[in-house]
Amino acid sequence: MRIVRFKIIFSVLFLLLGMKPINAVYVPAPYLKYVSEITKSTGAEMQKEFDLVYIGGGGRMPNDVEEIELNFIAYRKGTIKEAREIEVKGTEKLVKKINEHEKLRPYLREYPVKADRAYISVAFRKKDNTRYSDGSVALAFQARNLLVYCHEDPKTENLEDLFEEPYEEALKIVKNEALKQKTP
Repeated sequence: MRIVRFKIIFSVLFLLLGMKPINAVYVPAPYLKYVSEITKSTGAEMQKEFDLVYIGGGGRMPNDVEEIELNFIAYRKGTIKEAREIEVKGTEKLVKKINEHEKLRPYLREYPVKADRAYISVAFRKKDNTRYSDGSVALAFQARNLLVYCHEDPKTENLEDLFEEPYEEALKIVKNEALKQKTP
């Protein structure tokens, strides 16, 4: 009798707190499968195209797909120009894949997805996995529609902002560079 009362009290507490009862079976949201398809395929493409190591993906998906992110390591010194190109081309590739995935569409927070919901981060590292501390880019990522480039402070070994720019400006720069390369 005590065990039954204990189970009932705990089940009520879990339900009131919005948690699953002890005997509940976890059923993953159907959109997780689609997000995984997108992150894995985009990660593999970017790994090959930019000589990166794809280390994982994820995002914010509490009740729907709010944001999707991909994380990479580049085992070389980073420059703002290269980091910008990876950030912009990777973000555009990810946005395109998200918007083209018809099965994911009903679960998107907003459609069409824009760049502010697709994130790429790239850590530039030495082969021994330590950061360069010579002022080169150590990390590049997007936050609130800004591309942020960080370097390691050699004294504190902390990451500090090196440069930041609006995503739209970085997109224009990358598109202009691509046009210059096509024009003889």
